[in-house]
Amino acid sequence: MIGPALIRFVMNVARAETLVVLTAQITGFSKNKSIIYSSVDSSQTWSKGTNDIIKAHIEACDVLLNRTEETSDQIIVKKEIADLKMVLDLVKYVS
Repeated sequence: MIGPALIRFVMNVARAETLVVLTAQITGFSKNKSIIYSSVDSSQTWSKGTNDIIKAHIEACDVLLNRTEETSDQIIVKKEIADLKMVLDLVKYVS
């Protein structure tokens, strides 16, 4: 059981001959948990389109979900994935 400890996983996402390295983390305690993201190389993020960035976040969350053991953390990650997919749909609709 991991408990309130920081959970950190690195997701390597290959996109058009470049490598985007994202870190998805669950942080916080009890009911105040959330997911944060960071990129190892921020210049990679700036050169990507919105769709690619959101897709990379979804893929990082998928890896995080597969490696998360606590049910409460899995619920948080599943909600985050659903929210990201909704944002991706909205971005596609607006574009």
